[in-house]
Amino acid sequence: MKKYASLIGLVSWFLILSNTLTAKSADRNHPIYTLKARRTEQSRSSPNILIAQSTSIKELARGISLFNSGKFTDSISAFSRVITLNPPSKIKNKALIGRAQAYLIIKQPSLAVPDLASIKYSPNETAAQGQRDLILGVAFIQLKNYNSAVKWLNQAIKLMPNNASAYSNRAVAFQSLGKLQAATKDLQSSLRLNPTPATVYNLAVLEKKKKNYQRCFNLLSEIEKTETPYPGVFLQKGLCAAKLNKTDQALKDLIKAASLDRTNAFALENIGVILAKGGEKKGAISYLEKAGQLYLMEGKVEEYSKVSNLITKISNN
Repeated sequence: MKKYASLIGLVSWFLILSNTLTAKSADRNHPIYTLKARRTEQSRSSPNILIAQSTSIKELARGISLFNSGKFTDSISAFSRVITLNPPSKIKNKALIGRAQAYLIIKQPSLAVPDLASIKYSPNETAAQGQRDLILGVAFIQLKNYNSAVKWLNQAIKLMPNNASAYSNRAVAFQSLGKLQAATKDLQSSLRLNPTPATVYNLAVLEKKKKNYQRCFNLLSEIEKTETPYPGVFLQKGLCAAKLNKTDQALKDLIKAASLDRTNAFALENIGVILAKGGEKKGAISYLEKAGQLYLMEGKVEEYSKVSNLITKISNN
């Protein structure tokens, strides 16, 4: 199963791009590209313009294909070639949207924002404007400019009131601003519109942050019933179970998380802490040592020091 994203916008980037650039097709493996060169009076009298427009359409289709194949840096090159050809505004806008999304996926939001800001839509293109504003919101979340993210996501929701991803991303911005109630409300709105496991997961983590541990545990248990969960589901469920003093359940979930992701030092650390509280010194030290090794390999000095101090304390008791 794909890893649940902390920014739910990641889940929708492919959809935004393909919905913007392709027509719906009964065969999802063979999307039908809808951008066609229109023979205007100008194009009939100027073969060079027609050739340039045809080239830009081919490059745009190539950029889409590369993007959808996960070749994001190559797609950026293709979209860039479209833009330099100075095609008609609708084609150029699609290339700018595509390149901006690729920039965001490779974690370059400062490059995405100018592309998105340069797009000009006509007043009747409200759906396209809403998608652009949604992507701008995601870009500002990556830049950790959460107030600007909320501003653009407000615009997206105004234009697309039934877009679940807009609410999910605004919840991320609200949570980062410490506005937990507003974040909860947005995630609940997103769930009503599109009840995805990713949104349930994010709501559960938010409930844990609000110290609503039972609610967190229940939400994550629901995910576990419906599909094969990502290791993070077991990690967060185990942490909530520990807070509820469900020690056996907490150990079961945390051990499952660690077995699914053997590089999860945090899961190993928490197993060690629970075992230490139960008086199982040998097992606790074993897990904490493994966690410490992983933290050291990852260059997480503060976490490594914390675990080392725990091992010393347990050994001396």
